[in-house]
Amino acid sequence: MASRYAKDQPLGFTNRIQNVAVVGAGGQIGRHITEQLLKTGKHTVTAVTRRDSTSKLPQGVKVAAVDYNDQASIVAALKGQQFLVITLSVFAPPDTHGKLVRAAAEAGILYVLPNWYGGDPLVEKLINETHLGAMKEAQKAEVESLGGLAWVALCCGFWYEFSLGGGPNRYGIDFKMRSVVFFDEGTVAVNTTTWPQCGRAVAGLLGLKELPDDAEDNTPTLSQFANGIVYVSSFRISQRDMFESVKRVTGTTDSDWTMTHEPSLQRYQDAVEAMKKGDRAAFGRQMYTRSFFPDSNNDYESKRGLHNDLFGLPKEDLDEWTREAVRMAENDEVPTAWWIRELLGHERNMLGEGFAGLSRLEEFVSVRDELFLSQGRASAPAWMLWPELRRLALYNQDADAKLWHRIGSMGKLECVVITRPDGVRDSDCCIKAEFASGAPDRAMKIVLANVHEFEDLPVTQAWSAADPEGKVKVVLSDVPYDGDSDVIEVCQEYVKLAAIEGTV
Repeated sequence: MASRYAKDQPLGFTNRIQNVAVVGAGGQIGRHITEQLLKTGKHTVTAVTRRDSTSKLPQGVKVAAVDYNDQASIVAALKGQQFLVITLSVFAPPDTHGKLVRAAAEAGILYVLPNWYGGDPLVEKLINETHLGAMKEAQKAEVESLGGLAWVALCCGFWYEFSLGGGPNRYGIDFKMRSVVFFDEGTVAVNTTTWPQCGRAVAGLLGLKELPDDAEDNTPTLSQFANGIVYVSSFRISQRDMFESVKRVTGTTDSDWTMTHEPSLQRYQDAVEAMKKGDRAAFGRQMYTRSFFPDSNNDYESKRGLHNDLFGLPKEDLDEWTREAVRMAENDEVPTAWWIRELLGHERNMLGEGFAGLSRLEEFVSVRDELFLSQGRASAPAWMLWPELRRLALYNQDADAKLWHRIGSMGKLECVVITRPDGVRDSDCCIKAEFASGAPDRAMKIVLANVHEFEDLPVTQAWSAADPEGKVKVVLSDVPYDGDSDVIEVCQEYVKLAAIEGTV
């Protein structure tokens, strides 16, 4: 915005954030942010979702479904929004964050909360030694490379209930085994925040005026946080403090627990070495342990102060949230740390290498989501590594020219089933023509399966001209549907049953 003051803005300018878009509104942190924004009654909240998303969203949100392979659809969903909150799924392709940021800039959004929820981004030594620096720098660079778009980072430390209930690799406490590992003496204090408090912090931030009224106005504004950091916290506590709370909540004493000590430096170094050898759980262990070093600076409250009072955040009861962590752990409700594995790329790399070794595979059926086994969507999919493949079933693929050309290039492929393909109705590409570009004069059966999707499909008119001999048979399969069940589940079960029966 060219001017720093509200008084100088064009006619019709409202000095507050009204329209907020949230990516991941049904997820762990995204749901809490969305719910708290809605509670204020000050914002229209739009959930940006994938077209095939089955995530349950908080009541009261608007929904904008997008195709992440179609940048124009993302831009259209973000038009008219003033602030973008990004909370990505652990399974999101690596380039999703960049696509969202670029679309936000093109749509005219001025502020974005990146997918960074953790320690102080300014403490580079801590961030780098917990192996999060590359992600943080990439997100920051993405935003700053686009003129007119500003980032606001939420520094909240580790999520308290998630971390305490997540076992000994996090805060060192194992409820099921009644054991605790203290890093050193367990007395180093860190800041940690509950999910609801994070949500209230974002709602408080967006409840501020956007700009000062004039040069004399010294009240807090959102613009003051542009390319800056919001510091919030629920508790500043040590492992010892957590353990005392756990004993109060569970009605136990020291005698009920096995207590051990590990030097934090040695535990951290051992975890880093284990991580290099493929121990995926070691990533969380090194990250949490490093944050409890005596000089870790993960007690950002003492150095930076907090914005809790500015946003009117409540004082929370430690035992209440310890009780919630215990409940989550006992009911296996603590989300697994897939995102930790994804940060290093181990999971995709190992799966990709494993799939690549299936060189004699003749039939492959995927009934759920696309296979993102590389570090970028531009890479060839895993099934192209199988030269003997004859029958292939995929779910929710983008039915574009690239897909049909790739299918055509698979020399022994005889039949392909694409369930709930994206973009068939809107695409102007001719399936048969694109297939022929990869495999001239080859026979093939292509099945497109969905519920009530292919009636009067205009693109079929070009098929006869592209394949006058009818070598490529394209079947439009209408999946049986009772009208009440979930469409996605019906389609997935349809293909799964066919695969089990051998009729794919």
